[in-house]
Amino acid sequence: MRALPDGRLVVQRERHNLKDRNAPQEASIDLFSSDLEYIKTIYRHEIRTDRYITDPVSTDFSVPFAPNVYFDVTHDGKVVIGYSEKYEIEIHDPDQGRVASFSHAYTPIEVTAKDKELYFEGMTTTIGDSSGVLSEKKGAPDYIVKNTEFPRHKPPFVGIHIDSEGNIWVLPYGPANNPDGPEMDVFDKRGQFLARVRIESGGAFPYRMVPLPSGFWTIKYTEDEEWSLVKYRVSG
Repeated sequence: MRALPDGRLVVQRERHNLKDRNAPQEASIDLFSSDLEYIKTIYRHEIRTDRYITDPVSTDFSVPFAPNVYFDVTHDGKVVIGYSEKYEIEIHDPDQGRVASFSHAYTPIEVTAKDKELYFEGMTTTIGDSSGVLSEKKGAPDYIVKNTEFPRHKPPFVGIHIDSEGNIWVLPYGPANNPDGPEMDVFDKRGQFLARVRIESGGAFPYRMVPLPSGFWTIKYTEDEEWSLVKYRVSG
């Protein structure tokens, strides 16, 4: 959810087809009044972020490296939206519709064996014994491993943010554990590429960031799942 300067709200929603659990989902960017009354859908796109199986159990699970919809709002009330199947960003006026778009060249990053290993290792399964006591088990169960399909390449980006000057920050999908630190592509409000910015201290991509003049706040996580708030200054 993001607020426009006039008080209206822009909300991202995801709809599932409960009659056909394996049908694609729909992501939408919807406009609401300040009183939470639905006005219109600004943008919608079919996505496939979840998969459903019935054998040996009935369960949903995530589709790895699936393209998704990302958005943020500019200070003058435009909505910047991207569907990460391609490196293409659209700029929408909430009342007039799409007013501009731009694309950016990139080199696709392959999904490696290590990426797959880390993906399954990061899963946690809750299981119950005959007495109903629940416990957690690290790693993916065999039926998830068997039914998971990986794409050849990762999506070109995994997030969009607008800074205090109206620049558009796009978070590209980088290689796992990049020793040089994660990087972000920065465009001006017209979509002209400005620079690729490196987070020098390394760590995970700043999926959540709050802009401020000449920098931003973000959350960083350690390997021990501890987190901290970090303030970055953009220089150069």
